[in-house]
Amino acid sequence: MRRRPARRRRQARPRARAGKRGVSDLICALGLVLVLEGILYGGMPGLARRLAAQVVAMPEGALRAGGLVAAAAGVALVWLVRG
Repeated sequence: MRRRPARRRRQARPRARAGKRGVSDLICALGLVLVLEGILYGGMPGLARRLAAQVVAMPEGALRAGGLVAAAAGVALVWLVRG
C-alpha cells in the first residue's frame, strides 16, 4: 500500500489590527442602517410617515425602554455572531 504525502496546513492569514477592523466594521454597520432606512423611506414613504407620527405620540418612557431593548438585542446579536 502506498502512503499519501502529508497535507500541508494553510498558514493563517495575518489578522488586521483590532482598531482598524473595528472602524471598518462600524462603517459597514452604519452603511447597513442607511440601506435599511433608504428602503423604508424610498420604498414605503406612507409607512414611514405613519411610523414617525406614532413615535411622536409615544410616551418618553416607552421610547427609552424600546431603545434600550433594541440596543441590548443588537449587542447580543453581534456577540453571538462575532464571538
